[in-house]
This record gives sequence, C-alpha cells and structure tokens, in this order.
Amino acid sequence: GTDGVHASASAVAHIADSALINNARYPIHFADGSVNPQLSNLAISGNGTNAIVFGTGTLTGQHVWRNLGVPYIFSNMTVAASATLTVEAGVTAQFIEAAQLIVNGRLNAVGTAAQPITLTRQHELQPGYRERALRQI
Repeated sequence: GTDGVHASASAVAHIADSALINNARYPIHFADGSVNPQLSNLAISGNGTNAIVFGTGTLTGQHVWRNLGVPYIFSNMTVAASATLTVEAGVTAQFIEAAQLIVNGRLNAVGTAAQPITLTRQHELQPGYRERALRQI
C-alpha cells in the first residue's frame, strides 16, 4: 500500500513513539471510522497528505482525537447515544465533501485562544454544493 499504516474493518491500533514519514498517501488511514486508535507521540512528515484519515463509522464508548500536529480527515461519522468523542485543544478536523458528524451522544471539544479546535472542509466546495458539517441530535 501507499499508506504508512492502513487498517480496515474492526481494526485495533495502538501507535506510539513512532515516525510516519514519506508515505505516498497518508501516514495513518483507518477505512473503518468506528476504530478507536490510541495514538501518541508521533512524528509525521513528508507524506502525500500529512493527516490521520477515518472512513465512515459509528463511535461507541470513549474516543479521543489527540492533538498530534496534523489534521484528522473523516467521512460520515456518528457518535452513538452512549458514546463520547473528546477533541483536544488544537485539533483540526476536516470533512471530506458531503460528510457530516452526527452527535447522538456527547461531544467534548474545548479549545483555547492559543489552540482553537477547527472543524472545516477538506477542499473548497463545488459551485452550487450545499455544506453540511455538524449535526447534534
């Protein structure tokens, strides 16, 4: 593959104290968006796109998006009613086109003036395309 780490359905990933460099696409790509990786102390550089990518999925339990210095890119993601997604200060989360984050459970996201949390789209929208990003139920 062309990713540093590529995991598919029901993967478990604990990646720490590692360098993910010079991969053709992404340093880390989880095809299954429901995976709950434990990521810490990563050096990420020189990849096609320096980002951590999640496919479509439903989050259950406790999930944390750590500030690793690179954005998270995701497709449609749902936080289940009993689940919590915590987003650390300084995190940037990018939605692929037409993706949304649906929160049925809890979203804990507290940024600071020095380290804001940014939710944005990955690319500019095509003309006439409607933007949908975050929906809380």
